[in-house]
Amino acid sequence: MKISNSPKERGRVRLTGISLAAVAFAAGLAAACSGEAPERPVAVADVTDLMISVLEPAAETYWDGVGEILVEEGVHLIRPLTDDDWTALRNAAFILAESGNLLMMDGRVRDRGDWMAHSRDMVDAGRLALEAVDRRDADAVFDAGAEVYYACRDCHARYAAETLRPSDPRSTAPADSLGAVAEDTSTGDTTDDQGNR
Repeated sequence: MKISNSPKERGRVRLTGISLAAVAFAAGLAAACSGEAPERPVAVADVTDLMISVLEPAAETYWDGVGEILVEEGVHLIRPLTDDDWTALRNAAFILAESGNLLMMDGRVRDRGDWMAHSRDMVDAGRLALEAVDRRDADAVFDAGAEVYYACRDCHARYAAETLRPSDPRSTAPADSLGAVAEDTSTGDTTDDQGNR
């Protein structure tokens, strides 16, 4: 390509660059204004299935990764020893964080107040767990596990007080106890099974 020093030729090159940018901008604007909404995600699992099949197994994996067991000989430390151990913890932390997002999907949201706040708490706890794993700091993994526990406990205290954990054999929760709170879509208020607000 021949490059000219004449102002007329340089202007033509600049105009061509500006024209390409304008065309690209116009195309993007047209696509955005076409009226087609992006496809919305569709929930497959209900909240109970999500808890039992996704969130709880990830939490158990995370909690089991670091700890202490008292034995006759003293204290047995549980620590991730291999790259595979750390990878399993990292995967569990990602699942915990993303589970908070999954709880905020249409079809799972119980209300726009506490439910959303508790779900965001799970995202935050999962991020903290991930940061601890990425530092390969076993003590921080243990501490982040406590934050995950608090996020779970606080949500269950509001939405499933009768459960210890979704699949705990000592729990007296019905199969879908999390469905006991329903949202009045006209007001955003919540009611329990007896209609109490």
